[in-house]
Amino acid sequence: MISNFDFVEKLDPKAFKIILNIERYAKIKPFNIGNDLRHVLEHLCGSIVWKYNLKDEMIAECGGKAPTLHEQFRLLRDKHGFIARMQQKPGNETLTPLPVFKVSLSYRNRNNQLVSRLAEPEKWTDKQIAHYEWADNFLRQIGNDFSHEDNPFLEHIFDKTYENVIYALECLQKYLRLYFNVNKDDVQPFNEDKMPIADYEITGACVPEDWERTSCEKEYTANRYEDYRSESVGCSVIRQYPRTDSRSVFLRRAPDVYLAEDNCGSLLNKVTVLSEGGHREKPFYLIAYDFRTKASVLNSAFLATLSVKERLQLCLSYAETLACFHNNPTPIYHRVFSDNCAYYADERDKNRGISTAIIKFEYAKIADGRAETVIGNQPANVIRNQEDKRYIAPEWNSLTNPSANDWSKVDIYALGILFADIMMGKIGGYPMSEVAKNPEAKVILPLLQKMCTSAPGRPDINTVCRTLKEMCQ
Repeated sequence: MISNFDFVEKLDPKAFKIILNIERYAKIKPFNIGNDLRHVLEHLCGSIVWKYNLKDEMIAECGGKAPTLHEQFRLLRDKHGFIARMQQKPGNETLTPLPVFKVSLSYRNRNNQLVSRLAEPEKWTDKQIAHYEWADNFLRQIGNDFSHEDNPFLEHIFDKTYENVIYALECLQKYLRLYFNVNKDDVQPFNEDKMPIADYEITGACVPEDWERTSCEKEYTANRYEDYRSESVGCSVIRQYPRTDSRSVFLRRAPDVYLAEDNCGSLLNKVTVLSEGGHREKPFYLIAYDFRTKASVLNSAFLATLSVKERLQLCLSYAETLACFHNNPTPIYHRVFSDNCAYYADERDKNRGISTAIIKFEYAKIADGRAETVIGNQPANVIRNQEDKRYIAPEWNSLTNPSANDWSKVDIYALGILFADIMMGKIGGYPMSEVAKNPEAKVILPLLQKMCTSAPGRPDINTVCRTLKEMCQ
């Protein structure tokens, strides 16, 4: 599994296993890293103590008592004192002091404000603050604060924030690179978007095109592992929302969309809620769409390989997938459908044809009368992304009360826009006049004109499916 600490795996497998566990849950349970972080630090010190037989000398240095972790670090980085003396012992010529570098105890938050990493910075003197500027003291104290948070007799030094967790991992990576004497050019800088998430190995990250409509701040592509298998069992798309999103109540019902097995189709296995968010302990709402095999978002390069008949069949496949939702006993309407919600797996070489899936139902309307399924409605004129804007039905932008929309017809409009691109063989937002000029796309033109009319009197999904089936015969 890809990690920011890959270079550690061969050098110290035990340390790597602990660190990988920290990384895997940094987004899901960030404030549970304390014990594992202390474990890593204890392991690093312990490895040196055992290798160079320093136990008795360190106890003697501490007045006959077992040294605390703080005292172990102090002695093992004392280059001109303790370490220099221990280097004189036979066999200890290769002993080197622990890394020494300073960290920053302030950072800029999302609002570009300079913020202290300390929980109550006004309580500490400059001398005390300077103590925690040393990397090992910072890491050790973060471990203490996060592993002993319920101890009323311990005063917490650092603020309990996700930013501090990520910075601790960043500092730990640098510390380990120096500890193992690895060249800086051989280790890529720490990247938050590279961290594995639970059983998911991240292969890509981006700000999704629909972020203005949905407030989804990050979208990851990932390989999925189960039970620590050495090979992935499928691929996934993970969507990340900030905990502070005022509309997070809508998100919690996303898995309801897929409760009916038929809704998943043949390509999408399941929807997994990795973190529910909604409170300080969990900074993100994370939801994963798990595919049974390698899936890709619909793209121009793939469409260009298809014949006219295959493009019609692809349109039908997406229509039938959407029909599963619209025809559900409790109808489900996507509402923010676009080409980046349409996925496929080309398995023609396995005689399985082209499988399709529609995802990103976080803001679906589940027609059961519950108020929390009502999306925060944004008219088209506040959305800057033109690619996203073209899928918005005209009535959504014109109504003062968008909740009065017929959401089934809103989906039909967006589906028609996608069909035009599919038949033209390129994702590009073609006006109907362009479609009409294309001999390969003209066969579907009468249906598209009905689906993409500016008036909401569009055909329902069953009519669309029936018409496409006739075309495919």
